[in-house]
Amino acid sequence: MIQNDAEHIQESIPESAYKKCQSETEPRYNDQVFLPPRLRSISHLSIGRSRIISSPVTIMLELLYRLFMCVRDFFKKLWYRLSPKNIDAPVIEGEIKSHIVGRIVFSGKCDVNKPIHNMKVVFWARTWLFQWRKLGDGITDHKGEFDLAYSLRAARSWAIFQHRFEIYQTIYSYDGEKRKYRYSLFNSRKVKGSDLVGMRYNLRTIQLYYWEYRSDTDVPRVVIKDHDKDAPQYYSQGRQDAMNQQIIPIELTKLSHVEKLHNDPNSLSIEEIQNDYPINLTVCMERKILGITRGDDWFGQRMMNGMYAATFIEDKNNPQDYWTRLYGACNYDINNEYAFPSVNIKFTMDSEGNMKPKEIHLKGPLTANDHDSESSQRFTVADGEKWQQAKRVARVTGALATELDDHFAGTHLVTEQYAIAAYRNLRLSPIAALLFPHLKEVVLINHAADSILIGPAKPAPPPSSIRDGGIILWLEDRILRFTSKIAFETGGYIPQASALTAKGISQRVRDLMGVQDWKNWQPMQPLSEVHYFAHAQNAYWDLVCEYVDDYIN
Repeated sequence: MIQNDAEHIQESIPESAYKKCQSETEPRYNDQVFLPPRLRSISHLSIGRSRIISSPVTIMLELLYRLFMCVRDFFKKLWYRLSPKNIDAPVIEGEIKSHIVGRIVFSGKCDVNKPIHNMKVVFWARTWLFQWRKLGDGITDHKGEFDLAYSLRAARSWAIFQHRFEIYQTIYSYDGEKRKYRYSLFNSRKVKGSDLVGMRYNLRTIQLYYWEYRSDTDVPRVVIKDHDKDAPQYYSQGRQDAMNQQIIPIELTKLSHVEKLHNDPNSLSIEEIQNDYPINLTVCMERKILGITRGDDWFGQRMMNGMYAATFIEDKNNPQDYWTRLYGACNYDINNEYAFPSVNIKFTMDSEGNMKPKEIHLKGPLTANDHDSESSQRFTVADGEKWQQAKRVARVTGALATELDDHFAGTHLVTEQYAIAAYRNLRLSPIAALLFPHLKEVVLINHAADSILIGPAKPAPPPSSIRDGGIILWLEDRILRFTSKIAFETGGYIPQASALTAKGISQRVRDLMGVQDWKNWQPMQPLSEVHYFAHAQNAYWDLVCEYVDDYIN
């Protein structure tokens, strides 16, 4: 467990120990474990052999479920191989040309009758041997209308038993430097073969819930009611593997701790909690050199090159001094359990270019008995133990402010608004190929944050019946309910572990999104050779600018 005793503090940071801990704490992929945690969907954690579930019956059910999923996936892949859809196959020619027509528009109360242009549409026929034949394809025009010519003789052939009209999203892939169009099925509907008579068949207006804006938030968010059924896009396999390895074990550990503390508040110590999580850089350094992470050098380095990535503003009176500010609770909705003061930190730069704290100013209540939001306290190294406490408070405020302000709002939600606008409007534009790889799956990750990190407790889903989806789906639903019950009973992590409530987070995110402005933006200039974050930030910014310039030119 990390020690806080000031007399054990060591200031200097050995480079060899630091590099060794960086290597030891690097995330690694490992799927060679028995019954590893899995993500069925963004809202369904399959707990498996974890600290929460120890019942042999539950573990056996989990194993049977995994075997079922493996068999199901095998036959799915086999079926697709035996009955492929070649969307680029040539259209079958016939003697008589008929037309299937219609119009595709956005659905939703704010989008009624807005056309969706340049959507890929395909008219398929399926034979009694389960092979697909493409009868006609095309794209919608600027009014959202389509007109596909097809062979009526081929459509009414005795070999055909099913007709299907499908709508595809446009995505992109690269073969070397060559851009290729690819398509992902978004919506489909059956067409009765008996209706295909004459020269024209009208599907009329097709309304799609396509990248629909939510109406219950103050910031641009996409509607995802059921992640498995109506999400506008889905995770790639690589992303699923990463989440399985990195997110789920940590989430399950947290749920286990919450459950134990709920039953007995004294059942866990800080040391036991830390030991249950993967080792991080701070814990690793502390185990190697006791007290190293409580020194001023470590504090300055973390503010300079750690997760906080603080912005340093030069002091007007002394060019060797710098200030950084971290905003706390301000006027946002908070609970009465935790403190969240605003922090001003004065640094000085040493001869090697490292930042070292000189003063810490805390504004806002620090105890349960203090309710004055304007109260202010100043701490220096001369304050001894209080100086250590002030640094700890500053790092806690910095962690929450960085995670919420810079990471979630300033990165994820800002990108989501671009993603919605881009996917709603860009399909054939070459700019789509530039943007889509960087916008991929961000809305799904943000949807996960809503429930796991921020949102209130999520109620258990309503019971399903055999009639709704067959005995297999009913059995799958029952097994997942049994093995992941706890996941539905716990609310968002940030409102539980910090002063901000879910309402306060919503208020803060709205204000942060309102001040985002990329005009004339540039990354922070490095203040010294050891300001590694700023150097990396500028290198990445230059690379992005070079890539965009080369792409456009």
